[in-house]
Amino acid sequence: MTGPARTVTVMILLTLAGNMLVTVSDWRAYLVVRAYAAGAATMPDVEAAHTFAVAVAVATVPVVPATYVVFLVWLWLVRVNSELWAGPAAHRRARGWVIASWMTPVANLWFPYQVVSDICQASAPRRPALRGPLKAWWALFVAATVVGRTLGGFYGREEITLDVLRSTAAMSTVSMVLELAAGALIILIVHRITGWQNERLTGA
Repeated sequence: MTGPARTVTVMILLTLAGNMLVTVSDWRAYLVVRAYAAGAATMPDVEAAHTFAVAVAVATVPVVPATYVVFLVWLWLVRVNSELWAGPAAHRRARGWVIASWMTPVANLWFPYQVVSDICQASAPRRPALRGPLKAWWALFVAATVVGRTLGGFYGREEITLDVLRSTAAMSTVSMVLELAAGALIILIVHRITGWQNERLTGA
């Protein structure tokens, strides 16, 4: 189980690094356009900021779905393992919800949390386990998702003004902070569950 956990960690870290680059790009766009409006920057400066934003988007967009894929592979594996010790009855949702919970409208507001929480409790040598970090992770993840969708609305605006660029950069910063916190917690959870399962599988 160590290999999948490491892969998940690397992909989450790449996603978080991408989020930071997006925030840097958003602030760069705002500051350059503001400077241009004040006569302190040139059109090549604006074009360079735009080129940087495009490069960041091209580099980071594919990372998010790839991260979801490797995370779901890991989640499926640890769910199957957890049933070896606790049985299916220890889980509130059937195994298919390991995947479906993230894609089903409305249910995706709390089913994924239940799936991960139940796997955690079934894997831990002592219960309850990680309830605080689990709740904090899910709250941060949901908040980051809501902010991210709001941010998407800013990116999709046809009329780009200085105020829009400033609001986009500010919202991007909030999104980044939420995602960094959620990312740190899910990495902790992934490694804690993996460690518990490795101990049980090896009899350590």
